[in-house]
Amino acid sequence: MKKIFLICLICGSIPAFSQNILGTWKRISSVLEYVDGKTDDLQKNLSAAFPCSVDIKYVFESGGKHYMILPKGCESFPKIEANWTQTGNKFFISQKVGKTVTDTNYEISFSGKTMTMTHTYTPAEGQNKTKRLIIKYEKL
Repeated sequence: MKKIFLICLICGSIPAFSQNILGTWKRISSVLEYVDGKTDDLQKNLSAAFPCSVDIKYVFESGGKHYMILPKGCESFPKIEANWTQTGNKFFISQKVGKTVTDTNYEISFSGKTMTMTHTYTPAEGQNKTKRLIIKYEKL
């Protein structure tokens, strides 16, 4: 009986410790890796060009909607409409900027308050030059 109780207690507490994408996040890193091993720090480049970008908030809602909250000074950023789905550690997002739609698959993982999304480029996507994009967010 004690074993059954212990198993139920452990299984019942697992959802409390599991993490998910829902909520508001701040992007803390965005690194593009190339096939030749070189990298570009896209987040650093973006914040140098648009200092306001460090305060952009990224919201993922339970209905699969994703949007950004732009701070003052970032009003010129394009409006992005996006929908997402997640199954296990597979994450899919469909983003629309103007009339252009981009569909992207990511592997997603969590560590503490950090979420990491990794997109591995196919040879066609990366034109045999780009290997992967790794984006990290911090939960607010």
